[in-house]
Amino acid sequence: MMYLPAIFYQETINYLSSRRFILSLLLIFLPAICGIWFSNMMYHNPSIIARMTGGWIVEVTPKICMMAYLDVAPLPIALTAIINASDFIAGEKQRGMLELLVSKPLQRWEIVVGKYLSFSLVFLVLIFIKLNIFNLALKFLGIGLIENRVLLSYTVALVLTGIVYTSISTLLSTLMRGVLAAILAGFLILIAWYVFDWMILYLPLSTSNTLEKFSLFYYIDNIIGYMSSGKAALLLRGGVSPKVSVNFFLKSLMVILGILSLLPIALSIIILQKKDTTR
Repeated sequence: MMYLPAIFYQETINYLSSRRFILSLLLIFLPAICGIWFSNMMYHNPSIIARMTGGWIVEVTPKICMMAYLDVAPLPIALTAIINASDFIAGEKQRGMLELLVSKPLQRWEIVVGKYLSFSLVFLVLIFIKLNIFNLALKFLGIGLIENRVLLSYTVALVLTGIVYTSISTLLSTLMRGVLAAILAGFLILIAWYVFDWMILYLPLSTSNTLEKFSLFYYIDNIIGYMSSGKAALLLRGGVSPKVSVNFFLKSLMVILGILSLLPIALSIIILQKKDTTR
């Protein structure tokens, strides 16, 4: 008998009634409110965006507002994923519940997948709501609406960022003995990767062309460029993506969904299957 639907349902109810959900709401929506305020400030004083981009951009449009917001938006999204996913296995272990869970007539993989899918569904819905609120706020402020194709590409960008860090943090939660240790490990990975992604923008082209293959932003930018037909990019200072070929798009999807998402989950399941839960 498959217990995955029951685990999914129970975990969703538990999450929606937890303090972690309140923290998630703050991490997801507070930066959006700040982004709306900053967009309004840029709209009434375009010299702000001109200074930010060294004079490259002087006109404030809905797309530019979204790009400016997404300069920082992946950070709270990643933090939300790390804080929540770090609790999946390490939290049960810390509360003394993991041994009880694995003693029940359910497969260990169902525990990992059920928790992962439960959080991911709520997480993705919140991201979708946040970006649509941001878009409608720009319209209300008189800046205008973001083009549907561009908005969809940015929604996918934040969703993929969330998926990657949720998967990596699930693996860390399986490896670590406590939630705090898993969160700290995830936070260190986030900071190192974030600094690396930004550093590539300022390196010589010959060097950055090699190192960008290890950059999360590089693959997400390829996906945005393809989905928006070259009309949008992830980072304001990186410029707008050129039109991306189907091959680059598929390769980027394979790296993000395969290597950076499914692989950590598969490793989490394998490790939990072999783990002595009495320790």
